Amino acid sequence: SWEDWLSYDLSQVLLEAETRFITQDVTWDFWFATEEWVAKFSNWDWTIYDEDDWLADKDTRAIIEDDELLLWFATNKWVTVFDNDETWYTYDINDWLIDNDVVAIEEDLNWNIWFATKKWVSMFDWSTWTNYEQDKIWLVNKIVTSITVDSLNNIWFSTIDWASVFDWTTWTSYDEKDWLVDKNILSIYNDFDDNIWFWTINWVSKFDWTNWTNYSIHDWLSDQIVQVIFQDSNWNMWFGTANWLSKFDWVT
Repeated sequence: SWEDWLSYDLSQVLLEAETRFITQDVTWDFWFATEEWVAKFSNWDWTIYDEDDWLADKDTRAIIEDDELLLWFATNKWVTVFDNDETWYTYDINDWLIDNDVVAIEEDLNWNIWFATKKWVSMFDWSTWTNYEQDKIWLVNKIVTSITVDSLNNIWFSTIDWASVFDWTTWTSYDEKDWLVDKNILSIYNDFDDNIWFWTINWVSKFDWTNWTNYSIHDWLSDQIVQVIFQDSNWNMWFGTANWLSKFDWVT
């Protein structure tokens, strides 16, 4: 219940390392990406995966489960795929991944897998790799911080210098002229109404495909540095910040 909180500390394996990412797979197991390993929480038991298990590197930034139920792990040394049947695969620059330092992974509506790195973007369509870099795209900066996919299968990229979106034909970039609150975008989130949220080191911006809205401490956001955004099943928006937690129910 909301009245009861359960915390996990070092004795439960998890918080010895900084947790970067959490996801839940189709079997309801929880997966935690940390700077030291990957942890799985299943039936009240913890399993730790690290380099001894063929994880490409212990420093894991993101995890997704794709449409084929494969788990993808973004690390600072390549990408690892796990089929949950104890088989591991690794992709690196020898497989045409554009850079080994992968910060985010996303699957689009056509089941392509996208990789954000500190040197542009790669896409894997299960037969070939396509690298999107400076000479062929209009991505605003090579250091990409996150990827999200909207309901029209547009691919959105946040960077340290504003944001770009790719509609499979045209690249469009958004910056301060579009009322984006700050150029240093930490991540992007696509909510249930297809609003695009951008959280930065200075507050939050929302784009509803017509208008931009910026949210700050004056809107009761608890801190200017937002680290994560999530929408729950009741459509409430949650904002994890450097100081406290804020919830927006679209009224208050």
